[in-house]
Order: sequence, then structure tokens, then C-alpha cells
Amino acid sequence: MNQNDAAKSIEELSKMLEANTRIFKNLKGQLDD
Repeated sequence: MNQNDAAKSIEELSKMLEANTRIFKNLKGQLDD
């Protein structure tokens, strides 16, 4: 795997993590209500 592929994979992972964090916060917000 070259550096470009690695960078792309890391970018994808961080996007997924960001999305998961947002979903988790939304769920937590609903539970707190």
C-alpha cells in the first residue's frame, strides 16, 4: 500500500469516526431529554 492509499484510508476512517460521534451525541441527547 502506498502513502496515498494510506492517507485516503485514514481520511475515510476519520470521517466515519466523526459521523459515529455525531450519532452517539444525538442518541445521548435524546436519552437525556
